[in-house]
Amino acid sequence: MFKFPVLSTAALGLAAAMAAAPPAAAQPTVSEVTVRARPQPNVEIRRKVVNFRDLNINTSEGGQALLGRIRQASEEVCTPVADMKNIPDFRDYERCKTEAIQGALGQVNSPALSTLYSRVR
Repeated sequence: MFKFPVLSTAALGLAAAMAAAPPAAAQPTVSEVTVRARPQPNVEIRRKVVNFRDLNINTSEGGQALLGRIRQASEEVCTPVADMKNIPDFRDYERCKTEAIQGALGQVNSPALSTLYSRVR
C-alpha cells in the first residue's frame, strides 16, 4: 500500500506563499509604454510609443535611460515648445510634459522608476 507524505499546515502555507509571490527583482511585464499628451485644450491627443525591452529598469542606469526616453517623448508629443515670455502657453507646455511623463510611469508600474522621477523632477 502506498502512503502519501504528510506535510504540516505551516509547510503548505509557506509553499503556497512562495509560489504566489513574484521574484524580488522582477522586471515589469510591459516592455513599452505609450506617452500621450494633449498640448492644448482643443488639440488632438498625440502619442509616441517608447520601447524599453533592451533595458533592465531595476538598475539605476536602466531606470535613468527609460526616464530619459520618456522625457524625450513627452517633449515631442507636447510640441511646439512654448515661449517662456508667454506664461500661459509655457504653463500649458510644462503641464503637458508632466502629465505625459506621469501617465507613462503609471503604465510601467515600477516603484523604483517612480522614486527616481520624484528625485530628479
